[in-house]
Amino acid sequence: MVKGDYHNICGSACNSKGEVFFADPTLNKIYRIKTDGNINEFLNNAGFCNGLSCGVNDELYTVSTKTGKVMCYGTFGKEKLDADGIYGQYVLSNPNGGLYITGKDNLNEPDKVWLIKDGKKAIVDNGLRSATGLAMTPDRGFLAIGEGSSHWVYSYKIAPDGKLVNKERFFSLHMEDWEENAGAESVCYDREGHLYVATHLGIQICAWDGPTQVILPLPNGRVTGICFGGADLDMMFAFCGDKIYKRKLKNHALGAFTPWTPMKAGQL
Repeated sequence: MVKGDYHNICGSACNSKGEVFFADPTLNKIYRIKTDGNINEFLNNAGFCNGLSCGVNDELYTVSTKTGKVMCYGTFGKEKLDADGIYGQYVLSNPNGGLYITGKDNLNEPDKVWLIKDGKKAIVDNGLRSATGLAMTPDRGFLAIGEGSSHWVYSYKIAPDGKLVNKERFFSLHMEDWEENAGAESVCYDREGHLYVATHLGIQICAWDGPTQVILPLPNGRVTGICFGGADLDMMFAFCGDKIYKRKLKNHALGAFTPWTPMKAGQL
């Protein structure tokens, strides 16, 4: 466990080298965890971003619920405005091009899901209550989206044009008897096909066909961010407020940089 001078860690993402990035919108900074475990400041004045995703070429995409801007940063921090008017909660880079984003286009509107591609933005779903983290299967055929105010993670089939079809309540999460929702936040797949969800109870790990197989509890309870990383891409990082935990697993990071991988029933 590492405790730093952070206030509100969120929006973790991993690049092809195994470096992990996370945001602290309270401090308006982005930090990087190098593969040797050292943490440094990657970007100051980071646009109050709260969601991150690494692209095919290790570029870093950010969204912000405060500014409504979608930004792209090169490996040395050079910035470019990718879109505006989306108060994004989470962002995911699509290996086939474009970005998926959960959030709002007006602070008083219901949550939506956007696809940004070729300079155009389109709403590809709406109606989720508190749409949160996004993750794509290793075969790039399905997209999972967390719903923070229920116990569900939704599954969508990704159409050839990137649009989302066949929406389904697919992953049912566990919660305490007195809770009304599981508090799903960050969501990620591993290369072996398991879905990981940051929840009130800890990290819930679901099989490719839906059931929760394992819950990894943390001392602080609620987890807001999860991400694979490390030199061998097999280290799970969990973020809880101002604390960072890590644990070596048998499974490996999946990102926009990962080659197409068939879905199969992998072991934990």
